[in-house]
Amino acid sequence: MLCPICETKNSNDAYKCINCDWEFVVSLSKPTDEDIKIYNLKVQKAKDHQSFKTTQKLDNELSYNEYLKNYPYGLHEAEALRKIVGFMKIKQEKAKEEKRQEELEKEGIIVINGLMWEKETRKMNWHKAMEYAKNLRLGGHNDWRLPTIEELKQVLRSCGGTIAEGDSNYERIRSKNEIHTQYQNNCKNKGFKKDNFYWSLTSVSGSTYLAWGVYFYDGGLYYLTNGNTHAFRCVRNS
Repeated sequence: MLCPICETKNSNDAYKCINCDWEFVVSLSKPTDEDIKIYNLKVQKAKDHQSFKTTQKLDNELSYNEYLKNYPYGLHEAEALRKIVGFMKIKQEKAKEEKRQEELEKEGIIVINGLMWEKETRKMNWHKAMEYAKNLRLGGHNDWRLPTIEELKQVLRSCGGTIAEGDSNYERIRSKNEIHTQYQNNCKNKGFKKDNFYWSLTSVSGSTYLAWGVYFYDGGLYYLTNGNTHAFRCVRNS
C-alpha cells in the first residue's frame, strides 16, 4: 500500500503509514464508492494541511496567496487571509513612514532610533550649543535639545559600531571601528561626520567645565572642555 502523502510503501494491511503516520481509511481489496469518496476527501485534507505547514515556514505574503490559489476553500483559509491582511498593513505602515521621512527631510529633520534629529551638523562650544537648541524652531517644534550621551551611544551601536570606553580593550575597539567600512558608511548615511566630536547635553559629574560626547570615527567616548568648539546636532522626542 502506497501512502498518498509521502509515497512510502506500506504493507497492504497497514493501519497507518510507517513514515508520516497517515491513517489509511480503506482496504484496497474491495473499496466501495463511499470508501473512495472518504479516502479522497481525507487525502485532500491532508495535502491541504501539509501545504499550509510549508506556507507557514515561508511565512510571506506570496506564499499565503499561493496557498489560497491552490486551496480557495481550504482548511486554513481564514488564517491565510489574516496573515495576508497583516502583511498588507505592514507595507502600508512602511509606505506611510517613508512618506513621513521624506516630508521631514524636506524640513531638515531625520528620524534615528525613534528620535527626531536636526539633519545639519553645526559647530559651537557646549554652552552656545545648549542655547542654540533651546531657541531652535524646526518642523513646527520648539522642544529641541542636545542628545544625552546614552542617545549618542545608541546611534553609534545602531550603526554597527562598538563603544570604546576606558578599559583594557579601548585601543583595539577604536581600531576595529576605524576600519569597519559598513559602520563608517552607516554613520555617514545618518549624517554624522567622521572627523567630528559630537557634544551631548551630559556634563561630567561634579564638573562645571567638562561635558561628554562621542567621536564617531573611532567610537570613542570622551569628555572635553565645554568652552571648546565641536560638532552637535539637536534632537527631540519623536
